[in-house]
Amino acid sequence: MAKETIRALLDSALAGLDIREKLDYSVDIPPRREFGDYASNIAILYGRRLSQNPLDLAQDLASKLKELDKGENLEKVIVAKPGFINFTLTDAYLQQNLSDVLRQDHKWGRGDSGKGEKVLLEFVSANPTGPLHVGHGRWAVVGDAIGRMLEATGCKVEREFYVNNIGKQVDLLFDSVRALRQGKEPPEGGYGGAYVKELK
Repeated sequence: MAKETIRALLDSALAGLDIREKLDYSVDIPPRREFGDYASNIAILYGRRLSQNPLDLAQDLASKLKELDKGENLEKVIVAKPGFINFTLTDAYLQQNLSDVLRQDHKWGRGDSGKGEKVLLEFVSANPTGPLHVGHGRWAVVGDAIGRMLEATGCKVEREFYVNNIGKQVDLLFDSVRALRQGKEPPEGGYGGAYVKELK
């Protein structure tokens, strides 16, 4: 929501400077906390396109942003070389957004950007011919979380979990255990690990 707020203010600032062309500028979280909550490359992109100094354009945009916002959403708007604009949100804005999150509860963050999309999600698929490990549990959680996020965007998600309990590799595991029980070596391509020897 903060990105949309900043983007709307930037679009208004462009219009206030009589810049009508639409460019795909970014509003992202900066790499270092001291740069603020968000940063935009808008002045760099438009400066190049309009043959203007990005720093000068960034200063003009920052001044226009302060006029438009009046401190309601943005506590600080700072220009940094070579023309980035850094934003720090006000505490009041953050508190209001947290209140919105609490009020919406599980509905918060849902949208329809994926509406009409069908997704087949395959995950976990624990290897039946090897020992289970913590990764199998972790992948189950990660896979389900991805499925829930996709559903929250409106996607229709089908989940598939492969048991993998049939086929050549399972036959080789069986033959390997049987061979070890008979005091023989596992067949070629078979399994001879410690976990197999424990099964005999």
